Amino acid sequence: MTIHGSEVIGATSDLAAIAEDAGAEEIIIAVPSASPSDLRRIVESCKGVGLRFKVLPGIAEVLAGDIKVGQLRDVRIEDLLGREPIDLKLPELSAALAGTAVLITGAAGSIGSELSRQVALHQPRTLVLFDQAETELFYIERELRERHPQLQLVAVIGDIVDAAALERVFATYRPARVYHAAAYKHVPMMEVNPREAIRNNVIGTWRVADASGRHGAAEFVLVSTDKAVKPVSVMGETKRAAELVVLEAQERHPGTVFAAVRFGNVLGSSGSVIPIFRKQLAEGKPLTVTHPEATRYFMTIPEAVQLVLQASMLPDVRGRIAMLEMGEPVRILDLARNLLELSGARREGHDHIIFTGLRSGERLHESLTAPHEQTLSTANPKVRIVSTSCSGGVPILPLLGRIETALERGEDGMDVLDSVLDHRVTA
Repeated sequence: MTIHGSEVIGATSDLAAIAEDAGAEEIIIAVPSASPSDLRRIVESCKGVGLRFKVLPGIAEVLAGDIKVGQLRDVRIEDLLGREPIDLKLPELSAALAGTAVLITGAAGSIGSELSRQVALHQPRTLVLFDQAETELFYIERELRERHPQLQLVAVIGDIVDAAALERVFATYRPARVYHAAAYKHVPMMEVNPREAIRNNVIGTWRVADASGRHGAAEFVLVSTDKAVKPVSVMGETKRAAELVVLEAQERHPGTVFAAVRFGNVLGSSGSVIPIFRKQLAEGKPLTVTHPEATRYFMTIPEAVQLVLQASMLPDVRGRIAMLEMGEPVRILDLARNLLELSGARREGHDHIIFTGLRSGERLHESLTAPHEQTLSTANPKVRIVSTSCSGGVPILPLLGRIETALERGEDGMDVLDSVLDHRVTA
């Protein structure tokens, strides 16, 4: 068999023998349409040959204009961990956003900036980017202005706990949809900064949710996390509290659809495991893994954002929590070993991994649902609804005043939060 005059000399399973016979110096994986599972299988065959290998960019990257077809690159860990792509085309979202304003909090962060990119693709009338991080906000605003010169784009530097700043934004731009991605997320850091975690993740969420309801937004969507399930960390507790705030906000403001979207770790986000591993590799340091059996659910940033947008369009998401079917959790140790292999570090004699032990607030395994929660299927097979009830527990909204008073006194308010969450879990 030949392809455009080039002889086909064997299958992937014959790779080792073919490479030796041909005196190959490098392997090129030229299968841009390969699914992550296919690519994992091909890469496993390449590993046994002992040569460096590169990959032709995937079709999605080429079509997006990010990479030219002739540009080869190293295989990334994201290529192997991703699942089948979710269709980005959401005509119903374009119809819903036409002539409206959209507000994204935390717009300069990993999730928030990708939300901004994908929302901009659906051509709202106005896109308001809200964040405290001046430099990162500057760059995402500049990027979007270049890509979408016709879009009315507003970058607002502000704090989600600043009620006056939020009031001004809502009164001025009247957002129809609000995607709330602003949050403190680093587990060990929040363990020693509980006051700021509660202030930002709980009080800040209520400020934005309440403003959304009072100003007649059609929908408010909270970006949540699997660490909110049976929380054992300050960060997890505050995100669970944020979920409860959103569910109760539905009762307080029935004219607005309130929802939360829960998912696991995202690959490549600032401070996440992959950038840390890559920095350690670049510096010639061992890769640090907390525990040999530690696992996490992973998804790419675009996947997470697609979930948020798709879930926001589901008719049964009102007053509920949505979650992605995330497949099987990944062992962090396997992630580190794969990264060493893909980077060529093992061929260069650098394959050290050290175990540091679980830090405060961390656990071996995460879950997407608590024991008292059930999940329901939706029209989208990749999204499920978490069935959880606010009834029978202590409402959190009436206690926010006590929490704010504690914060004003310089306390962290964790005692109030703990009493609410303990009651909820056992109810």
